[in-house]
Amino acid sequence: LKPLVLSGPSFAADVVAGLPTAITLASQDYELAQSVAQALSTRSFRIYVSGDVKGVQIGGAVKNVLAIAVGICAGKGLGASAQAALLARSFAELRRLAGVLGAEAETLFGLSGLGDLVLTCSSTQSRNFSLGQELGKGVDLQTILASRKAVSEGVHTAGVVRAIADSNNIEMPVCEAVARIVSDGANVDDEIIQLLSRPLRAEHEELWFLTGVLTKTDMRTYGLLVVQIRTVQLFLGNAQGKGGCGRRMGRHSQLSGAQQYARHATG
Repeated sequence: LKPLVLSGPSFAADVVAGLPTAITLASQDYELAQSVAQALSTRSFRIYVSGDVKGVQIGGAVKNVLAIAVGICAGKGLGASAQAALLARSFAELRRLAGVLGAEAETLFGLSGLGDLVLTCSSTQSRNFSLGQELGKGVDLQTILASRKAVSEGVHTAGVVRAIADSNNIEMPVCEAVARIVSDGANVDDEIIQLLSRPLRAEHEELWFLTGVLTKTDMRTYGLLVVQIRTVQLFLGNAQGKGGCGRRMGRHSQLSGAQQYARHATG
């Protein structure tokens, strides 16, 4: 029997209540996936079929780790703007990992990728978000786990994601910070300051991802554009390396953000 993977943005309470829900069913056997989707779907429970088993699995696992991070942000009271920024950067990490491991780009923008990430990172119904929220409020991890009957999967997944990222030389600072907090006992405030102290950079440096999307359209048409973008990035990088004002401004902004949080965290 070929495996099927069911994942996507769905809280059990919503499904039981008959509220509209849409998820993804992945299998390498398209006809099997279609038949199972037809059998399980209802008017309010819609199942979409995908052939990207790996991508659906990665999205369903990694979003739990990232939800802990966004929950910590909420628990610390860092504001809606910070949560939105963290969610966006978390999605960048998910795409980066999935791309290196061979998942399809479209999957990450679908229900089991972005859809599940948004839901898990935005509601206290999420076991992982709510756990992060308690960590952000200063509650000890073991105390949180002892008070719960449900499993917060991100606690157990964080170390595995970090190991995979390390072995594949993938930069995942948010996931790594969560792993240090839940696996190594690192201090939450220290990890936030460390994230805020990271060097400023171009938002979209993963041109391999851009190239992957364009390949499905026509790389002969867009290939020159990709080369030009890369050339501009290299030029700007060299200019900043010579002490340009952009580099000095970036360093000032970076230290300012970290220092402001340090003052906030220490009262």
